[in-house]
Amino acid sequence: MAIKGRFFKGLLIALSLALIPVAAVSAQKITPGSACKTVNQKVTYLNKSYTCIKSGKKLVWNKGVAVKKPTPQPTPTAIGDPEGAIGATPTPTPTPTPTPTPTPTPTVKPWVPPTVPSSFSDVVAQADGIAYWAWKKAAQKIEISTSKLGVTEIIISPNGVPDNPVPLVALNLVSRLSAQYEEPQKVVLVYAGEKDIEWGQKQIDEFCAGRVCGYDVAGEAKKACNVPVTPCWGGLALRNQRTNIPMIYMTASDWGKTDPGHTSGTLEAHEYFHTVQSVLLAKVGWDRVPRWLIEGGATWVQRATIYNSDFDKYVTERSRDNSETLSRNKPTAAWIEKFLDPDYTTGWDKWNGSEYHQWAIYDVGSLASEVLVSIGGVDKFLDLYKVTGSGKSFTQAFESIYGISWRDGVKIIANAIVAQQK
Repeated sequence: MAIKGRFFKGLLIALSLALIPVAAVSAQKITPGSACKTVNQKVTYLNKSYTCIKSGKKLVWNKGVAVKKPTPQPTPTAIGDPEGAIGATPTPTPTPTPTPTPTPTPTVKPWVPPTVPSSFSDVVAQADGIAYWAWKKAAQKIEISTSKLGVTEIIISPNGVPDNPVPLVALNLVSRLSAQYEEPQKVVLVYAGEKDIEWGQKQIDEFCAGRVCGYDVAGEAKKACNVPVTPCWGGLALRNQRTNIPMIYMTASDWGKTDPGHTSGTLEAHEYFHTVQSVLLAKVGWDRVPRWLIEGGATWVQRATIYNSDFDKYVTERSRDNSETLSRNKPTAAWIEKFLDPDYTTGWDKWNGSEYHQWAIYDVGSLASEVLVSIGGVDKFLDLYKVTGSGKSFTQAFESIYGISWRDGVKIIANAIVAQQK
């Protein structure tokens, strides 16, 4: 029984020791060097940690070590989740899509007009500006001028349908280009279909009865339309010298309705300018000026008037009219000078023979006319007809208008044309 009693006594002591609160140990007063009971026992007191150490045969508290206060750590927050949502799967930060570098817009340089030729002294050097400035000066005059077109009588053959349904547009443009210069007070415009050649010749014969048009007009209608040998391509201008009224005779055909030269109005413009020339030269006759100035002048006028608002179309028409001289055959300056005739006095025999192709008076003539307009403008060009028509010779008129002799001028004109060849 003694053993049993001792067992219960030991159990009570053990329970008592086990139930002593930890706070009681931590709260005991510690003095460095004072006795302690268990080696390596640690106690925190007044912000110091003391350790029970053996000093000689005694167990005492050491001097203690200051306890560092823990730095509070921030609570982790999951990326992409509501603030404070710890442990959630973070949403990855998206890789930014690179902004594509825009393709630079090419800088379009504004078109700069070529230098205007100012005189015969610089026209060869400024040859690149001849076509543009001849066109521009014509366009400027048309813009500021008013038509003074006279009475127009239009006669259409029984089977004829005009290739150009609005011929008066062309006639009015030429009238505006010729402002300040005399024009016909009346003009008769005849359209003859390819089945009406005899009818057309009758109109010409009656208009020119008694050779009042200055020459024998027999066969003129067939020259303009000789199907099937040649298509109905032509037109002509006649002037009744008694009444001073001109007739413009035009062909009309299915073929013509597919050709821009017939549908655009250039043919009407060409022939109406012939009537202006005839009025200005009425007192002396056509052949007081070179033939190339008659046909070439009208060829330049037709494109300058019809395409007065569109330089690109003017250039297209020019390329077609002048391909022989500017890009295909490319005659020399010496050949062109001889063709234009530095020794011209009067008459057309030089150009009516077989020495030159018949198209040259239109081709080279229009380029020479263009050079003159680019230098002196439209009015000086028209003055060549007017002053010659007043009684002066062509060479006298030329020198009085341009301040240079025809012999010297023709050399420069020829070189200016060659300078434009490609």
